[in-house]
Amino acid sequence: MRNARFATVLAPAVLAIASISAKAQDAPVDPRPLMATAVEKLIEAAPDLRTIDVAGFAAQGGHSLCASALTEALLVALDEEARNPNRALRDRPLTVRRASATAGEDPVARASGMLDIDQRGRAHMSLSFRRGDAVLAPTGRVAIAIDALGCDPTLRPFLDHVAAGARRDRAKLDVTAPVFTMGERLQVSIVVRQRLRLYCWILAEDGTGFVTLPSGPAETALRPATHRYPRDFRLEDIVLTEKFENLFGCFGAEGELPEMLALRWAELAASAERDAALIDAENVQSLMGEMRSQSNVTEAVARVLVR
Repeated sequence: MRNARFATVLAPAVLAIASISAKAQDAPVDPRPLMATAVEKLIEAAPDLRTIDVAGFAAQGGHSLCASALTEALLVALDEEARNPNRALRDRPLTVRRASATAGEDPVARASGMLDIDQRGRAHMSLSFRRGDAVLAPTGRVAIAIDALGCDPTLRPFLDHVAAGARRDRAKLDVTAPVFTMGERLQVSIVVRQRLRLYCWILAEDGTGFVTLPSGPAETALRPATHRYPRDFRLEDIVLTEKFENLFGCFGAEGELPEMLALRWAELAASAERDAALIDAENVQSLMGEMRSQSNVTEAVARVLVR
């Protein structure tokens, strides 16, 4: 009888402790230490890694600037590991790069994650590293304190997302376009207010795109003026024959881009031998991340709407 009474008293207490434990596990955490821990576990699981391609975070149900912020936080955590002095001592260099569809050699791990935000605004993330068929150091789905990143968690369609994240500085660069009707010729005004090298593209609603400038060999820096695309760049007129909505975006670089980034952009541009290549959604995200990470680059975007 005494044991039965003890069990009766103890049961509610056990349930309360279990409830507190569950709530503690669901308590939102700062995602940055979480990523640092995941990177540590990755290196423990695969100490021979030489290259990590960062595909980054996607947002469930749309596109979010917080997914971009999580990608940047992951890159910081990986860069800190790459700069670890012990790596130089043990001759184990680590290369961290933004993933592209064509990247990948052995041994390489690919980092990707997911951000999901429920109707109450609660955010969860998951992160894992894939090496071949093996999944390394997965975090599982973890509640995160999204406000720790100082980002806007709003879910947007792709073109709205790109425009919201653009690093604009209209004192240096601006892009405008009117609303067009079918049959009109495309004309985008690119207002350059100081000497800049222009790298422009057109993005579609499905996340793909293609490079518009420079066309052919790399162009020199443009003088301050209003330049009309395509006419002022000695390109053929573009007659708009169907309804669509795209985004025309330009990056303006003060000075030169890093050699590999400039080469990557040039390989996608049109030349005398080929048309501009269609850039898939993954490479669009990768290129956009690289361009936006350059301290000497500003950005401007404009809707191209044909009714």
